[in-house]
Amino acid sequence: DAGNGCDVDDPSSPGFHHVRQNAPAHDKGASQIGLDDFRKLIRLHPHHQTLRDTPDKLDYEGMDAFCQYISLFIMEAANDPGDLYNRPNVMSSGTDRESVYTYSDADVPPRFMNGDVQSFLDRWVYTYLKYPREAVLQGVKGRVMVSMIIEKDGTITNVEATRTVHPLLDQEAIRVISASPKWKPGERNGEKVRVKITVPVYFELAPVR
Repeated sequence: DAGNGCDVDDPSSPGFHHVRQNAPAHDKGASQIGLDDFRKLIRLHPHHQTLRDTPDKLDYEGMDAFCQYISLFIMEAANDPGDLYNRPNVMSSGTDRESVYTYSDADVPPRFMNGDVQSFLDRWVYTYLKYPREAVLQGVKGRVMVSMIIEKDGTITNVEATRTVHPLLDQEAIRVISASPKWKPGERNGEKVRVKITVPVYFELAPVR
Protein backbone atom coordinates (compact mmCIF):
# COMPACT_ATOMS: atom_id res chain seq x y z
CA ASP A 1 0.00 0.00 0.00
CA ALA A 2 1.86 3.07 -1.29
CA GLY A 3 -0.38 5.37 0.77
CA ASN A 4 0.83 3.81 4.03
CA GLY A 5 4.44 3.81 2.94
CA CYS A 6 4.57 -0.02 3.24
CA ASP A 7 5.73 -2.41 0.57
CA VAL A 8 4.20 -5.84 1.18
CA ASP A 9 6.82 -7.42 -1.07
CA ASP A 10 9.74 -5.81 0.75
CA PRO A 11 10.79 -7.76 3.89
CA SER A 12 12.46 -4.60 5.24
CA SER A 13 9.19 -2.70 5.11
CA PRO A 14 7.67 -2.10 8.62
CA GLY A 15 4.33 -3.48 7.48
CA PHE A 16 5.71 -6.63 5.85
CA HIS A 17 5.35 -9.03 8.81
CA HIS A 18 1.95 -7.67 9.76
CA VAL A 19 0.65 -8.20 6.24
CA ARG A 20 2.08 -11.74 6.03
CA GLN A 21 0.57 -12.73 9.40
CA ASN A 22 -2.82 -11.67 8.18
CA ALA A 23 -2.52 -13.29 4.77
CA PRO A 24 -5.61 -15.09 3.45
CA ALA A 25 -6.05 -18.82 4.12
CA HIS A 26 -5.16 -19.83 0.56
CA ASP A 27 -1.63 -18.58 1.19
CA LYS A 28 -1.02 -21.65 3.46
CA GLY A 29 -0.80 -23.72 0.33
CA ALA A 30 2.34 -21.85 -0.64
CA SER A 31 4.06 -22.77 2.63
CA GLN A 32 3.05 -26.42 2.13
CA ILE A 33 4.54 -26.39 -1.35
CA GLY A 34 7.70 -24.94 0.10
CA LEU A 35 7.91 -27.85 2.59
CA ASP A 36 7.42 -30.37 -0.20
CA ASP A 37 10.14 -28.69 -2.22
CA PHE A 38 12.43 -28.87 0.82
CA ARG A 39 11.81 -32.61 1.19
CA LYS A 40 12.59 -33.13 -2.49
CA LEU A 41 15.79 -31.12 -2.06
CA ILE A 42 16.90 -33.34 0.83
CA ARG A 43 16.28 -36.46 -1.28
CA LEU A 44 18.31 -34.98 -4.14
CA HIS A 45 21.15 -33.97 -1.81
CA PRO A 46 21.56 -36.76 0.79
CA HIS A 47 24.71 -35.15 2.19
CA HIS A 48 22.39 -32.66 3.91
CA GLN A 49 20.61 -35.42 5.80
CA THR A 50 21.24 -35.93 9.52
CA LEU A 51 22.34 -39.26 11.07
CA ARG A 52 18.86 -39.55 12.52
CA ASP A 53 17.51 -39.65 8.93
CA THR A 54 20.17 -42.13 7.80
CA PRO A 55 20.83 -44.61 10.67
CA ASP A 56 22.60 -46.95 8.24
CA LYS A 57 25.49 -44.48 8.14
CA LEU A 58 26.23 -44.76 11.87
CA ASP A 59 29.59 -46.41 12.61
CA TYR A 60 28.39 -48.94 15.20
CA GLU A 61 31.68 -50.85 15.06
CA GLY A 62 33.70 -47.73 15.78
CA MET A 63 31.30 -46.70 18.53
CA ASP A 64 31.67 -50.10 20.19
CA ALA A 65 35.47 -49.90 20.10
CA PHE A 66 35.38 -46.40 21.56
CA CYS A 67 33.01 -47.47 24.34
CA GLN A 68 35.31 -50.36 25.22
CA TYR A 69 38.26 -47.95 25.40
CA ILE A 70 36.32 -45.67 27.76
CA SER A 71 35.25 -48.69 29.82
CA LEU A 72 38.85 -49.83 30.28
CA PHE A 73 39.94 -46.32 31.22
CA ILE A 74 37.20 -46.08 33.85
CA MET A 75 38.18 -49.47 35.25
CA GLU A 76 41.69 -48.21 35.95
CA ALA A 77 40.71 -44.75 37.15
CA ALA A 78 37.67 -45.63 39.26
CA ASN A 79 39.55 -47.12 42.18
CA ASP A 80 42.70 -45.03 42.34
CA PRO A 81 43.57 -42.45 39.67
CA GLY A 82 47.18 -42.68 40.81
CA ASP A 83 47.41 -46.11 39.20
CA LEU A 84 47.44 -44.39 35.83
CA TYR A 85 50.65 -42.53 36.60
CA ASN A 86 52.72 -44.77 38.88
CA ARG A 87 55.17 -46.60 36.63
CA PRO A 88 55.92 -49.28 37.63
CA ASN A 89 54.47 -50.42 40.94
CA VAL A 90 56.39 -52.77 43.20
CA MET A 91 54.33 -55.03 45.39
CA SER A 92 55.12 -57.83 47.80
CA SER A 93 53.49 -61.19 47.20
CA GLY A 94 54.57 -63.65 49.85
CA THR A 95 58.31 -64.15 49.66
CA ASP A 96 58.35 -63.04 46.02
CA ARG A 97 59.01 -59.38 45.35
CA GLU A 98 58.68 -58.33 41.70
CA SER A 99 57.42 -55.41 39.71
CA VAL A 100 53.69 -55.37 39.09
CA TYR A 101 52.58 -53.32 36.11
CA THR A 102 49.25 -51.68 35.42
CA TYR A 103 47.20 -52.81 32.44
CA SER A 104 48.26 -49.77 30.40
CA ASP A 105 51.95 -50.25 31.27
CA ALA A 106 52.18 -53.69 29.67
CA ASP A 107 53.40 -53.68 26.06
CA VAL A 108 51.13 -56.68 25.50
CA PRO A 109 48.23 -56.67 27.98
CA PRO A 110 46.93 -59.90 29.52
CA ARG A 111 44.30 -61.70 27.46
CA PHE A 112 41.36 -63.79 28.62
CA MET A 113 40.42 -66.51 26.11
CA ASN A 114 41.87 -64.32 23.35
CA GLY A 115 39.74 -61.41 24.54
CA ASP A 116 40.23 -58.26 26.59
CA VAL A 117 39.05 -57.30 30.08
CA GLN A 118 35.52 -56.64 28.84
CA SER A 119 35.48 -60.15 27.41
CA PHE A 120 36.46 -61.48 30.85
CA LEU A 121 33.52 -59.66 32.41
CA ASP A 122 31.03 -60.78 29.78
CA ARG A 123 32.19 -64.37 29.26
CA TRP A 124 33.19 -65.28 32.80
CA VAL A 125 32.16 -62.91 35.57
CA TYR A 126 28.56 -62.23 34.54
CA THR A 127 28.09 -65.78 33.31
CA TYR A 128 28.93 -67.36 36.67
CA LEU A 129 28.06 -64.55 39.08
CA LYS A 130 25.28 -65.49 41.53
CA TYR A 131 23.31 -62.78 43.23
CA PRO A 132 23.24 -63.70 46.96
CA ARG A 133 19.65 -64.46 47.96
CA GLU A 134 19.96 -62.57 51.23
CA ALA A 135 21.21 -59.51 49.35
CA VAL A 136 18.17 -59.69 47.06
CA LEU A 137 15.84 -59.86 50.05
CA GLN A 138 17.56 -56.88 51.63
CA GLY A 139 17.50 -54.94 48.34
CA VAL A 140 21.28 -54.54 48.35
CA LYS A 141 22.83 -53.50 45.05
CA GLY A 142 25.80 -51.57 43.73
CA ARG A 143 29.24 -51.77 42.14
CA VAL A 144 32.11 -53.67 43.71
CA MET A 145 35.59 -52.77 42.47
CA VAL A 146 37.87 -55.81 42.50
CA SER A 147 41.60 -55.81 41.87
CA MET A 148 43.68 -58.84 40.91
CA ILE A 149 47.13 -59.70 39.66
CA ILE A 150 47.67 -61.78 36.53
CA GLU A 151 50.81 -63.76 37.26
CA LYS A 152 53.48 -64.74 34.72
CA ASP A 153 51.91 -68.20 34.41
CA GLY A 154 48.44 -66.71 33.82
CA THR A 155 46.99 -67.54 37.23
CA ILE A 156 44.97 -65.03 39.25
CA THR A 157 46.27 -63.93 42.68
CA ASN A 158 45.79 -61.13 45.20
CA VAL A 159 42.07 -60.82 44.52
CA GLU A 160 40.53 -58.21 46.79
CA ALA A 161 37.63 -55.78 46.89
CA THR A 162 39.13 -52.30 46.74
CA ARG A 163 35.76 -50.56 46.81
CA THR A 164 33.12 -52.39 48.79
CA VAL A 165 29.32 -52.26 48.82
CA HIS A 166 28.15 -54.99 51.19
CA PRO A 167 29.93 -58.10 52.54
CA LEU A 168 27.56 -60.41 50.63
CA LEU A 169 28.23 -58.72 47.30
CA ASP A 170 31.95 -58.25 47.99
CA GLN A 171 32.44 -61.94 48.76
CA GLU A 172 30.55 -63.09 45.67
CA ALA A 173 32.55 -60.78 43.38
CA ILE A 174 35.81 -62.07 44.88
CA ARG A 175 34.63 -65.67 44.60
CA VAL A 176 33.79 -65.58 40.91
CA ILE A 177 36.95 -63.72 39.93
CA SER A 178 39.18 -65.99 42.04
CA ALA A 179 37.75 -69.00 40.18
CA SER A 180 38.82 -67.60 36.80
CA PRO A 181 40.69 -69.90 34.41
CA LYS A 182 44.23 -68.99 33.45
CA TRP A 183 44.87 -65.91 31.36
CA LYS A 184 47.50 -65.35 28.73
CA PRO A 185 50.01 -63.26 30.73
CA GLY A 186 51.01 -59.73 29.86
CA GLU A 187 54.40 -58.83 28.43
CA ARG A 188 56.81 -55.94 28.72
CA ASN A 189 60.01 -55.63 26.69
CA GLY A 190 59.42 -59.15 25.37
CA GLU A 191 59.26 -60.68 28.86
CA LYS A 192 56.24 -62.01 30.73
CA VAL A 193 55.31 -59.76 33.64
CA ARG A 194 52.82 -59.55 36.47
CA VAL A 195 49.94 -57.18 35.71
CA LYS A 196 47.42 -55.68 38.09
CA ILE A 197 43.89 -55.13 36.84
CA THR A 198 40.92 -53.53 38.58
CA VAL A 199 37.44 -54.35 37.29
CA PRO A 200 33.92 -53.28 38.27
CA VAL A 201 31.37 -55.94 39.17
CA TYR A 202 27.81 -54.65 39.05
CA PHE A 203 24.94 -56.06 41.07
CA GLU A 204 21.62 -54.71 39.83
CA LEU A 205 18.08 -55.54 40.90
CA ALA A 206 15.09 -55.32 38.59
CA PRO A 207 12.91 -52.29 39.42
CA VAL A 208 9.83 -53.08 41.50
CA ARG A 209 6.63 -52.14 39.69
